[in-house]
Amino acid sequence: MDENCDDNNPPILSSKKGSTSHKGSCCRSKRDSGPDPRWDVERLRATLEVERSRNQQAHRRFSLELRRQREEAREERERALRELTYRHEQQKTLELLRQREALGRERSAEVRRLLRWRSREGKRAENSNLRQTQEVKRQLADEIAGIGKTGVQGLKLGCKGNGAAYRKLDELLKTLLAQADGQQVALLKRLQQEVDLEKSYFLCHLLEAHSRPSQEEKEDRKGPRSKSCVHLLSGVKEGNLALFRSCSLSRSESSHPMKKKKKQESETPPLSSSPTEEEDPLEEDLPEPDSSDEGSEKCSTSRCSEDNMDDLLACLKSLALHIRNIVGSLKNYTAVYILHFYTTD
Repeated sequence: MDENCDDNNPPILSSKKGSTSHKGSCCRSKRDSGPDPRWDVERLRATLEVERSRNQQAHRRFSLELRRQREEAREERERALRELTYRHEQQKTLELLRQREALGRERSAEVRRLLRWRSREGKRAENSNLRQTQEVKRQLADEIAGIGKTGVQGLKLGCKGNGAAYRKLDELLKTLLAQADGQQVALLKRLQQEVDLEKSYFLCHLLEAHSRPSQEEKEDRKGPRSKSCVHLLSGVKEGNLALFRSCSLSRSESSHPMKKKKKQESETPPLSSSPTEEEDPLEEDLPEPDSSDEGSEKCSTSRCSEDNMDDLLACLKSLALHIRNIVGSLKNYTAVYILHFYTTD
């Protein structure tokens, strides 16, 4: 420690040594005798200053080193944090992509499974509907065939379907049969009245045709009778005939060739079924026939009656055929209505 102080302050020591010999001797004597306190203080102060400067330099150096290390550590930490964040984001994105792919595969598999299940269910429902429809059609065909044969007694009571549906169908069949029977009865009544009217017209025509070749007294006698017959039938029954014929023609669906003939007869005035009848309303204006005409009419009376009977039979046959066609159309309408009602329910 003393050697360092002497080495650090050589000028001071040299100056002190070179002051006076007396002082040097005194110092040596004092040093030899004991330590000088001022010299020690100065030496210690100098040493403290040196140590303080060294400590400051070391402190600056260590602070700079610490700052540099802190900056390096901070940069390293930020770099590591960035790398870790980037890796974490990549792993997260990869995991999300894998999850999305897995979810898409599961969804597609679920969709395919649902589509297969729906197709199977649709096919099963379609097959069941087809079977039920075929069964209903078969039952309706059997029941309609039974209705056509034996009426209501022809229904099959051993239906294997639903009880409520069968009861509803049975009630509907009963109501439709009652309506059809009522319509058929009304139609048959109208047709019977029409046939009666035709018969009355034909009888009047026969009476007039047979009474025409008689004498003038018979003609005088026949005059008011024919007029009264004509007026009575034309005034009372012409409207009914037109009404019945229009109703029957509107309800019938068959195009029979006798329909046009009956329509023409309904449009023509009464007692116009033969050329001799067309001359009846104009007898007052026309001149009297000659004897040759009277002879030809006398010869043709028998033929006229036979022709009129044939016409009456043909008319009755056409009416019977017309009634049969109407009954068939009513049956078809009833069957179609029943099938439509059951399918809509």
